[in-house]
Amino acid sequence: MNSPKAPPVIALLTDFGTRDQFVGVMKGVIAGICPRARTIDLSHDIEPQNVAQGAFVLHVSRRYFPDETVFVCVVDPGVGTERRPVAVRAGGSWFVGPDNGLLYPEWESRTPRTDDAIVELDNPDFWLDEVSGTFHGRDIFAPVAAHLASGAAATEMGAYVTDLAGLSIARPKPLDDGSTQLEVLHVDRFGNLVTNMRSDALPDETGTVTFSIGGVEAAGVQTNFASSEELIAVAGSSGYIELAAPGGSAAEALDAGLGATVIMRVGDNS
Repeated sequence: MNSPKAPPVIALLTDFGTRDQFVGVMKGVIAGICPRARTIDLSHDIEPQNVAQGAFVLHVSRRYFPDETVFVCVVDPGVGTERRPVAVRAGGSWFVGPDNGLLYPEWESRTPRTDDAIVELDNPDFWLDEVSGTFHGRDIFAPVAAHLASGAAATEMGAYVTDLAGLSIARPKPLDDGSTQLEVLHVDRFGNLVTNMRSDALPDETGTVTFSIGGVEAAGVQTNFASSEELIAVAGSSGYIELAAPGGSAAEALDAGLGATVIMRVGDNS
């Protein structure tokens, strides 16, 4: 006896927050087109219009979702302009959203497959009947995602294209004195400052590495948040180094946020 086919998964990532009706309305549109779909909220608390933060959160999260997940990603300061709506096939999943760099890291970092594709969504048959100039999440991206999850072919939704708008996420920058300049890419709900240094890219001498921000220094890299120190560096669950204030918020204590500079030193660098 064959096992029943698992319902399709649609994951939502936006900067809409949850106070207003926006997310709920998108879910309603999806339910009307693909009622079998399991809709998962990845995050709706991306800083408003911060495309780079949205791209980072998507990039560190997508590997925990099953193949064939349809990600609806809406951080879209250019909504209603000439920026293209697209669907990107990468790594066995679909990513639907604006062509403003938000989806670029998934395309750039993919392991090439024969089903890779970028589709410009130019067929209104797969949109809602009325399209607002300010809410493409509801009127274009949610219905397209629901149609994809229902098994509709992307070839019917628009023309294949070969390019995406790029996005440059800051990488660790070596400095002349031997130290490395890092940048805070994300601040989580606990006030932890997630940097752009991958934990697996640290030098071998991790016992002598220090991180400094706002005149405060964290020595070494911890595996958890249990510490009495004012500031610690932790190998976070996302795979990146985080700066944390145990029992409090590093963001508040240091008055630091997205884009803040962190200096990493190894050994005797000063």
